[in-house]
Amino acid sequence: MKKNILIIMLCLSVLGCKRKEGLELEIINKSILSLVPEDKNTYNNMDDSLTNYKSKTIIVFKLTNYDCKSYYFNLNYFGKLYSNLDGLTINQATIYFYKDNRNKEEKVKVRYGHPNFNLNPNSISNKRNVDILKMLNYSTTGNEKYFDNSNFIIHSNETLYFEGFVNLPYGDPIQNAHVDFDKNAKYSAEITMFSDSTNYKKMLSRPILRTIQKNGYQVYHGVIKSKNRVSIKFIE
Repeated sequence: MKKNILIIMLCLSVLGCKRKEGLELEIINKSILSLVPEDKNTYNNMDDSLTNYKSKTIIVFKLTNYDCKSYYFNLNYFGKLYSNLDGLTINQATIYFYKDNRNKEEKVKVRYGHPNFNLNPNSISNKRNVDILKMLNYSTTGNEKYFDNSNFIIHSNETLYFEGFVNLPYGDPIQNAHVDFDKNAKYSAEITMFSDSTNYKKMLSRPILRTIQKNGYQVYHGVIKSKNRVSIKFIE
């Protein structure tokens, strides 16, 4: 009897030593809202505040580091890695949509309109920041640090939470985008996060490089897909 108990305890000890590895991305939301898509693709609907309110979803997601290493995430939006991500950008992530199809996986295309090159870039940036804070239900004053830097550090055994918003099927009021949904089909959404270590020593500031070196951080390189997908819920 004692021998059996000892064997069981030994097995539990061995199983307890086995742990997850790598980085894990997870969407917290159970679903994402979208207005019923119209037959004609248009961006004009985003000028309507009621449309913005009804179609808005604040998406919460978390990143967990199960590795023994601590990583520095370098979100280089001008690099090749990011240029290959063709989804809808929300904060520090990219969201992709998939049409439910029994035979094959079908990614839904995100269409972007043409930017207005006659506008002042600084005024665009400031207005964008104010709009983002409003849509995330934050005060528009005293929250400048929200936009200071997209890069971040995730330590071993640490979980970080993130949020972004989207107004489907129009992307959001800032992005001139439209997602090609069919109201008679079913869809799901997936989130990805990326970090680009390519030539990071030429792009990051000297204090940041010293911080990375001094603390033994590793600059992560690659794209992480969320372990789950959530459904798209159409509303009138």
